[in-house]
Amino acid sequence: MFPALLCVGLASRLSALGLSAVNVLAVVSYAHVLLAEGFEAALGQHLLWGFMLAVLVACGPGALSLDGGLAARRRAASVGGESQLLRP
Repeated sequence: MFPALLCVGLASRLSALGLSAVNVLAVVSYAHVLLAEGFEAALGQHLLWGFMLAVLVACGPGALSLDGGLAARRRAASVGGESQLLRP
């Protein structure tokens, strides 16, 4: 479910956090293989994916995601509602 939500851009931070947990679980579960000599590239891939997911959790998905579109719509609605309240 997390990859589908992340691709669509819905609940992106939560999805990235869930996928981070799966990534950590994979590294811990396969540590005997990933930490062995000759498997540095596999561990590097897990680190790369972990970093990319951490950036999504920290910075958010961006304006082109559904989360970004919904946030922009909420901001526009709140600004429009406030301006109508201030009019005489």
